[in-house]
Amino acid sequence: MDAHGLPPSFLLAGTEELAKRDTVLMADRLHKTGVEVKQEIWPGMWHAWLLFATENTTLSPNNALPEAQLSIIHITKFIR
Repeated sequence: MDAHGLPPSFLLAGTEELAKRDTVLMADRLHKTGVEVKQEIWPGMWHAWLLFATENTTLSPNNALPEAQLSIIHITKFIR
């Protein structure tokens, strides 16, 4: 994989996620090619937990997940 020239990347995974290993490998590869990368591995989180960030989601009506809301804040800070 040639990652040269890719923009800064923010990678997020949960410890209970099947893709956690891939996320760690991708972060390492990006870093080795000089891409600015921030990686966060969230304890106890599963794949796509960010979908539970608001009370209006069909997956979690009236039951927003605090970790999901916080992860959105982390993403926003990275983008800014």
